[in-house]
Amino acid sequence: MTSPLCRLASTNPPATQDQVSTPSSKVKGMKALVKPGRPRGKSATQAWPPHRSKAGPFHSGVGKPTVHSQVVELHRKIQLLEGDRKAFYERSQGTIKKNQETISQLRKETKALELQLSDLLKGEEKVVQAVIQEWKAEKPYLKTRTGQQALEHLDHRLSEKVKQLNALRHEVVLRQGRLDELRQQHSLRCLEMAEAQDSNTEVAKTMRNLENRLEKARMKAEEAEYITSVYLQLRAYLQEESLNLENRLDSMEAEVVRIKHELEELHVVNREALNARDIAKNQLQYLEETLVRERKKRERYISECKKRAEEKKLENERMDKQTQREHLMLQSDDSTQDGQHAKEEELRRRWSMYQMEVFFGKVKDATGAVESH
Repeated sequence: MTSPLCRLASTNPPATQDQVSTPSSKVKGMKALVKPGRPRGKSATQAWPPHRSKAGPFHSGVGKPTVHSQVVELHRKIQLLEGDRKAFYERSQGTIKKNQETISQLRKETKALELQLSDLLKGEEKVVQAVIQEWKAEKPYLKTRTGQQALEHLDHRLSEKVKQLNALRHEVVLRQGRLDELRQQHSLRCLEMAEAQDSNTEVAKTMRNLENRLEKARMKAEEAEYITSVYLQLRAYLQEESLNLENRLDSMEAEVVRIKHELEELHVVNREALNARDIAKNQLQYLEETLVRERKKRERYISECKKRAEEKKLENERMDKQTQREHLMLQSDDSTQDGQHAKEEELRRRWSMYQMEVFFGKVKDATGAVESH
């Protein structure tokens, strides 16, 4: 396959193949691990040509074996793998049987130890004596101890022994695994030596060709499965997106229309605000000029009123002085005329005060000033 997606799938093989736990899959995994280290002849490299035509991976070219022969060879290889699987299954059953026998033996030993422990718990003296007989190395320590102390000491020692036993069992498991690996490597070396000795025979060539073709077919099948899963995921995602696409498009169009309407309204409001600002500026300028003119006019009027008030005040003072002089001249008149002159003087004074109040009231109304003290 020549598409970029196929190349991506070949670089990222599916992870599901590593989770199969059947015996046949284990045998296939062992074969896959062994084959890269197996020497091949020159004819093995040409078993499956690396060239891939543009027409597809399943179209055969000139000089290649037919599909029927390939199927027959694959059936033969599958039979060989089935034999390996049966051998692995029998070996696994033997291991399981051996482990079951070991478990039964350990259960018997555990039961015997439980019986011994029940006997030891019957009395302190008996416990100590039995412990001394079983644990002769602990005799100096247990002679002066009670049964409870002896049991605690034995529990401590037993836990240590159990830990040692677990460590030894773990080491045995590791060594057993290493031994199995070495055995597999030895068997592979033997097979490689046998293949090297029989590399010129037709059977060896056929086996290598079958192995190469089977490996390539397995890799292509895994690649096809991975690509199929990717395509299925993409199709599901696109279907889900197509369901919500129309609703999202309608909502987005409605949002665009609403935003355009709001933008137009904002432009109108902006123009109105600019016009109102210009009008307010013009009105403010006109009011300032009018205020300056009115202020100057009021100042001139106030100065004129003050000047007229001063003149009126001087005239009143002159009239008062003249009235006083006339009063002095008329003091020699009869006493009957004194009261009349006094009334006339009072009337003139009140009249002058009334005129002054009226005048200052007009000035105050014209200027808008507050009443002065």
